[in-house]
Amino acid sequence: MGNTINMISFSKGEWYDYHIEIHPETGMKIYYVNDHPFIERTFRANFEDIQQKREDKLNQILNDTPE
Repeated sequence: MGNTINMISFSKGEWYDYHIEIHPETGMKIYYVNDHPFIERTFRANFEDIQQKREDKLNQILNDTPE
């Protein structure tokens, strides 16, 4: 993050665990993948967020109930 250049290598098709922390001063979400921090925009541009897809599908199912 910031102006540092990290030589981080991730492989396409591999699974990685991540966790999200909220920066205490800015309130910005920081995504940590293998202890490497990413801002949300960078994370979403480079990783497929399976948990978010699950939540989106559940919300769609719950909101698409017949009247």
